[in-house]
Parts: sequence; C-alpha cells; structure tokens
Amino acid sequence: MHQLAVVTRSGDAYPWGNVAGNWTGDDDGNEVSNPTGQHLESSITQLIASYSLTPRFALQLNVPLIYRYFERPEGFKIDRGTVSGLGDIALLLKTVLFHYSSPPAPRV
Repeated sequence: MHQLAVVTRSGDAYPWGNVAGNWTGDDDGNEVSNPTGQHLESSITQLIASYSLTPRFALQLNVPLIYRYFERPEGFKIDRGTVSGLGDIALLLKTVLFHYSSPPAPRV
C-alpha cells in the first residue's frame, strides 16, 4: 500500500487529504493450477478528503477509484478486458461525544 498525506492546519478548522493505493497481481508466490490461463490484476486507489469543522465535528469524503484487468476463458476462447470506475463513495461525519483532559501536574 502506498500513501501520500497532505495536512494543513490553522486554528480549530483545517482541511486534510490522503491518497492510498492497493494493488494485487499474480506475484504473491502461491502456485495454483491454472490450465486455462486465467489472470486478474486489481488496483484500488482511495482519495480521502477531510475537514474539521470544530474540535468535536469533522466531515470526511472517501472516493475509491477501481481498475481491473482480466483474462478468463469464455467457451473456447480467452476473454480479455478491463473494468474501471468509482467504488462506493462515502461521506462521514465524525463526532467526539466525550473528551477529558486531565489537569496539569503541579509544578514543584
């Protein structure tokens, strides 16, 4: 997984962003019988944007971008192709219901 994060902060409200990727292919080391030559490569990139409205509330938007390449048997021929698009987009609201800060230690 590869990640890139950009964080900027000014006061209590600040934007935050992240890009994360996950790729799967055939090089995982597990040998499996494959007489028809099936093949799948999958890449999912998550675009994440967040904005803290206050110290107790924040919004976050997750947008997954999916790309897949495949080879599979279909009758007596091999079907090859790609599929790509958006995954399930999520809008989240983060709330802090309870926050406790201990009093500062006495100075000696």
